[in-house]
Amino acid sequence: MIYNSGTMSAPVAAGAIVTLGSCGNDTINPGQSATVDLIIRNDGSASTTNLVATLLFSNGVAFPSGPQTYGALAAGAAATNAFSFIADGTCGGAITAILQLQDGSADLGTISYDFQLGQP
Repeated sequence: MIYNSGTMSAPVAAGAIVTLGSCGNDTINPGQSATVDLIIRNDGSASTTNLVATLLFSNGVAFPSGPQTYGALAAGAAATNAFSFIADGTCGGAITAILQLQDGSADLGTISYDFQLGQP
């Protein structure tokens, strides 16, 4: 018997860019706001239909911005969306931005991005 022989989408974390650190640079500092571009790549063999990512309030990410739509992401393609949050951590520590992924009615789980915190 063959199970799961159909095509599937498989969104993965494909990098992140700090576009606005708390001092207008590319460093995220504890207790201050940041904006990051989170890249998702579809490593599956099928396109997503309407991929939506929600940044979760956890692991050092406080007061995250709302969900972002990545839309129909073809197999092998990547897309980027900006998310904002307040960094809740300590100087020199790390935080993890976790995205909950939803494609239409399908829950695709989570992917994560790690960030090193700088000095306040």
